[in-house]
Amino acid sequence: MPLRRYGVLVGRAVASRAEGGTDTPHFQIQVRGGGEDFRVAVNVLS
Repeated sequence: MPLRRYGVLVGRAVASRAEGGTDTPHFQIQVRGGGEDFRVAVNVLS
């Protein structure tokens, strides 16, 4: 299946935090790029 909309995020990590629960295995990274802020959630268990 081809992706119709595909892009690359280029920015700088400005903050990070681990979610504090056993049912939320994500590490969150705040990235600032192109004058906007983005939240990147990374699943650390899979």
